Amino acid sequence: MRMERIFANVGSALFCLENIFDTTIIYDCGGANVGLISSRINELVPDKSYYSSKDCDVDILFLSHFHNDHINGVRHLLTTKRVKTVVLPMLEEYERFYVAAYNFLGTESHSSYNDDIASLTLDPVGTIQQWSPSTKVIQVRAANEPGQLEFPRYENEPIEIDRLGSQISSGTPIIPNGYPFPPHPFWEYICWNIDTITPSYRRWMKKKYDAFVKKCFGNQPTLVEVWNLFLKMPHVNQQYVKNKMFGVPFYTVNDRCMAVYSGCMDPHLNPVGCLYLGDFNAKRNFKFLQQAYWNKWDNIEVVQIPHHGSDKNYSSQLIDGNKPTVAVVSDSFPISKSNRINTLHKLVDDNAWILITGQFQTAIEIDFDVWTNYQYIRLF
Repeated sequence: MRMERIFANVGSALFCLENIFDTTIIYDCGGANVGLISSRINELVPDKSYYSSKDCDVDILFLSHFHNDHINGVRHLLTTKRVKTVVLPMLEEYERFYVAAYNFLGTESHSSYNDDIASLTLDPVGTIQQWSPSTKVIQVRAANEPGQLEFPRYENEPIEIDRLGSQISSGTPIIPNGYPFPPHPFWEYICWNIDTITPSYRRWMKKKYDAFVKKCFGNQPTLVEVWNLFLKMPHVNQQYVKNKMFGVPFYTVNDRCMAVYSGCMDPHLNPVGCLYLGDFNAKRNFKFLQQAYWNKWDNIEVVQIPHHGSDKNYSSQLIDGNKPTVAVVSDSFPISKSNRINTLHKLVDDNAWILITGQFQTAIEIDFDVWTNYQYIRLF
């Protein structure tokens, strides 16, 4: 049996694919620019529905968060490929407004901004169904009040994705519908939309947003109406709304980033799991991540290093020095930012195998036998 993971060279952005049991999943769909990610989609996503009985090309698209460089290829994917299901984190209305403003005004990602980014951020469900009416959208509810919540202990059997509703709780084990199990469920995906914002600060943010809306409208406008008013403001007023009213530097678009575990259900069967982290701040919030995946940790042998290798988001606890762990850094090569070079030095000290996607297209092929637990890993 063969499983393949591909971490595409899309610049300082993220586009990951997995193929296993004729099932294709994608984690994030962004590139340094729209043209680059569109060409990678055309190159790497198989048109399975055209030569087999499958009713889709992509079984599940997972989106970590709504930053430009992680979602600017979603429209092209949905309009050129048949995507069965999109799974994404659920955000409150005021958060979606703030994230849209962050994307619109953010200098580092301004070159990759377009109206599709705003539409997908402000109304993810409606926008996805407009681009691809047959695609099912599932939102993952936030794990509330970090440090106080009780994380589930995976006592329930995984749920086929077609049986899920439009919203699910963080930590729900997911399997594709009609999975060709080798006599029982084998491979699963577990999403955690970890809310790292304190309840008191969240209440403050909502109060500020409600006051802004009331002052400008005096009624109950739609989020799109609020956004259109924001676009008509002078630039200095837009910056005031973004920086003062909604809490920079205490909250950024990366603070609501959904992690996904992809791997065997039985950690003793094949330790070939992957932890996708998007731009999650593992340095500041590692304890919540460890709580979420406490009983999968020994099965993780591939880690997508968050935020393209930034040392502000990296934690050495992600790497298990007692076993070979592949650390994938999705960044352009040669790496020029000092904080990302710092992380590479730390990864060397942590005994990780480092793969940098900007150097060459990074793929990991794994052959393994379910029954004998023999595995062969080839990196190229």
